[in-house]
Amino acid sequence: MSQSTPLIRDFMTSAPVTVSEELTLTDALDRMYSEQIRHLPVVNAARAIVGTISTRDISIAASVRNLDPDKTLVKDAMTPAPHTCDVESLLVDVAMQMERERIGSVIITQGTHPVGIFTTIDALRALRSVLQGGAPVEPARMPREVSAEQSGAPFSPPVHPSKPSVRVTQNHGMVSWFLARL
Repeated sequence: MSQSTPLIRDFMTSAPVTVSEELTLTDALDRMYSEQIRHLPVVNAARAIVGTISTRDISIAASVRNLDPDKTLVKDAMTPAPHTCDVESLLVDVAMQMERERIGSVIITQGTHPVGIFTTIDALRALRSVLQGGAPVEPARMPREVSAEQSGAPFSPPVHPSKPSVRVTQNHGMVSWFLARL
């Protein structure tokens, strides 16, 4: 990491978990739950970034827009113009954009393909680094390793034998969905 001008690549979460725009909202929530994340870059069949979806987007779609998460596709609830930046962007510029526009994540790209994601959790790690004199710091919690093949592969939600899957309807909010899986 460069001491004077840290780049976003120094703090981003590499190889982000992605989701197809053709997946259902319930499947996207299952992926978020199993990976313990709140934001997913949305990619098309060519793995190009086409949007982003968060737990908040899904909750709003299910409760306010009255959509059935079991039947609604990610592309119908995602943010179609996600905040992105190049892998060589300055950390300070990305942090300023996030603060100014009050956004929770930025997708890091090389060309049209996602290579990382920078969230408020990553920003906290960057802050810890600065507070510790600029030395690199390890994440307080390591993300699950995802290979390039897994990242682009169709997702099969994990089976939780002691925690059966619950049908999420427009009458359920995100909190109900998460509580049902505890």
